[in-house]
Amino acid sequence: MATIFGAITSETPKYDLVKKLAVYEVRKYGRQVRAEVKVETSGHMMENLGVPFRMLAGYIFGGNIKSLGTAGASVITEPSKQPGAASNEKVAMTAPVLLSQQVPTGVKADNEKVAMTAPVLLNEHQADKKSVKMSFIMPSIYDSVDKLPIPKDARVHLVEVPEHKVAVIRFSGQFSAARAAYFKDREAALRAAAKEDGIVLSVDPQDVVVAGYNPPWCLPWLRTNEIMIPVLEGAS
Repeated sequence: MATIFGAITSETPKYDLVKKLAVYEVRKYGRQVRAEVKVETSGHMMENLGVPFRMLAGYIFGGNIKSLGTAGASVITEPSKQPGAASNEKVAMTAPVLLSQQVPTGVKADNEKVAMTAPVLLNEHQADKKSVKMSFIMPSIYDSVDKLPIPKDARVHLVEVPEHKVAVIRFSGQFSAARAAYFKDREAALRAAAKEDGIVLSVDPQDVVVAGYNPPWCLPWLRTNEIMIPVLEGAS
């Protein structure tokens, strides 16, 4: 991931810089392969990050089975039933780690309460139903799900994310629930600046991604954090 002084030594996903503005920038990322997990939470999405992190770390550090001709398989619930399958393949760690708050199935976000310049969070009546999705972006040598080993943990899913354009604001500091209000302010700043520039961003709460590039031991003022929000199709 990175050193105590903030130097990022892991592979990071490549992108084209579409626009660089005073407060933020617009990037176009190519297709990505990710490993992701979703866990329920009653608090802020950055609470208890160790739970989803351990699930994903378990996968990339060897909790997997090499696929033997099972193209397209992304999870396996009974790995012991794959006779002869090689296991414990290690997958390199990359940066950043991605987080997003998830709206439960069948529950709609109240879009009328979400202004373009305001932070996008779940409404209070959904507080006991929230979940968080954490994602690791796979190294670029894995350009499809089929090339990755199959997770032994059925909670880990492998997905392919198509090419996408996002507005990004960068900031430093601790990556924790204690700074939730500050993260909210950064999202508001990103939305306000994009609106002023005529760039239309998604208002879906699930589309707001918080990216952390550093391990916990990195000095807070040298950390790299980002908030990414998709730019809507056809927008600048």
